[in-house]
Order: sequence, then C-alpha cells, then structure tokens
Amino acid sequence: MPSNYTADRQPGVLRSLDWWTIGIYIALLTFGWVSVCGASYTYGDTEIFSLSTRSGMQIVWIGTSICLGFVLLMMDDRFYDTFAYVIYGLLVLLLFATIFNPHSIKGSRSWLVLGPLRLQPAEFAKFATALAIAKFMSAYGFTIKNWKHFAGACGIIFLPMLCIVGQRETGSALVYFSFFLMLYREGMSGAFLSLGWQWSFTLLSESSMRKSCYGIHQHP
Repeated sequence: MPSNYTADRQPGVLRSLDWWTIGIYIALLTFGWVSVCGASYTYGDTEIFSLSTRSGMQIVWIGTSICLGFVLLMMDDRFYDTFAYVIYGLLVLLLFATIFNPHSIKGSRSWLVLGPLRLQPAEFAKFATALAIAKFMSAYGFTIKNWKHFAGACGIIFLPMLCIVGQRETGSALVYFSFFLMLYREGMSGAFLSLGWQWSFTLLSESSMRKSCYGIHQHP
C-alpha cells in the first residue's frame, strides 16, 4: 500500500516547473534591467533603486510580475479552462475601449494612464488570446483541416490584432502572428504562413513610415 501511494502521488509544484525556462526568464529580466539602467543613467546619479527613476520602477514591475507568476502557478488549472473565453472577451473589450483613449504617447493610443501607472492592455491580451485559442483547439473533434475550425482559430487571433492596430500600435500587433507558427505545427498549410510573413512586413513598413511622419510633424 505505501508503495502504491508513493507512485500515485502527484509531483510538487516546484518539481514540475521548467527551471531552464525560468532561468532564461530571470536572465532576460536582469539584462533588461541593466539596459534600462544604462539608457537612463545620469552621470553622478547613485540612486538607481529610487522609485523616482526608471530603473527603480522597473524593479517594482519585476517584483510584481514574479509575485503574480507565483499566484498563477498556485491556481487550479481548471480555472483557466473554465474562464478562458471570459478572460479573452474582457480583454478584447478593454482593447476596443482603448482605441478611444484620449492619452496619446508618441502617436500611440495603446496606453491607459491610471495616475502614476501606465498599463498597456495589448500585453495582457497576449496571454488571454493564448488561453482562448488553447480552449478552442482542445475541443472534441477539432482539426485544423476543417475550414470552420481554422476560421474560428484565425478569428480568435485577428480580433485583438485589429483592435491593437486601431490603437496605432502595429508593433505589438505583429507579435500575434507567432500564433500561426503553432497552427502551422498543427497542420496549417505553409502558404498561409508565407502570407502572414508578407503581411507582417507590410505592417512593419507602414508602422515605420507612420512613426517617421510623426517625428517630422513633431520636429519641423
């Protein structure tokens, strides 16, 4: 009986984590923070941990993200399966509302200004889109070869993308094309993948031209 109990036990949360990915994530956080320090450093300034500096605020956000990640790990995985579409719908509504945001930062309306805080809903919508499409593709009988199923998966990806483009934040919208790599792995035709790369190049060119025009307008 004890041997059977030991065999049936589920591994602990810490043992089930992908520590290689976590290590890479922490390394990227560290390199990113050092880059922010170097870019915002003023000669003679020694208060790099002060909340009045960009490097100090980055530490706050790094700590917040780590705590939030721990909370998400502790939650039952059935929560994500149950509320995947709800979370996705709420984030899409927030993205749509952000299009009419009166605050424009460098020509982009993708930021919500809440007092001293600035939030970009497009970043939160990425994980919501991943949850929704995972829920959709895990349904019984789903196959990427079925045009209705394929169109539904594409709709889940394109809906937040269109809202983000409407916020004049084309760069963030391009990230959503990475979901098509997953669809390609599931059996999507390579022709669609090629078309996606061409569209990405077009959007990137359009975004660069828009920012250049914005800079010329700001500095005649």
